[in-house]
Amino acid sequence: MGAMIARALVCVLLLLSISLTTLTLPSNTSSRPRATHSAKEQKSRASNSNSMALDHFIGRWLEEKKESFACLADALGLSGEQRAFFENSKSELSYQRNGDTWTIAVGIVGVPQNTTFTFKLGETYDSTNIDGSPLKSVIRQDGNRLVERHENQGQRNFVMDIVREVHNDLMNATTTIG
Repeated sequence: MGAMIARALVCVLLLLSISLTTLTLPSNTSSRPRATHSAKEQKSRASNSNSMALDHFIGRWLEEKKESFACLADALGLSGEQRAFFENSKSELSYQRNGDTWTIAVGIVGVPQNTTFTFKLGETYDSTNIDGSPLKSVIRQDGNRLVERHENQGQRNFVMDIVREVHNDLMNATTTIG
């Protein structure tokens, strides 16, 4: 157990490198939904610069690659079956915002159900880890980044920090477990 924790402490990994996917509407429709906003929408949001700084997260994101996943799986104590499933699957995230309330839907591509969490920046909310164990979570803004802290409330006691950054149409998520 001590070796696993020691290894987890030095595990800073790039968990997800995911790109924004624009959904294509049926062929009889000429427009496509986008994560960007019209000039009118941008003008109406101009009064809240904090929310505008994070608007680039809004939309649907699909995972492209994982790096150092074995380190994450070890730190989380995933079983062999769980490790194989998550290592070979692709995550999908969807962010929405209504005023100061955010909703994130987290799922696996090809699996019909996903998990949805609603939160306000800087306020603690209940969530779950990829293995289903309960977490106390808080997400805050750091400039144009989302910084998440998840504390395990189950049998394994750990803290997981995730920093999400968007550059053009790529989101990088760096996860640290300690």
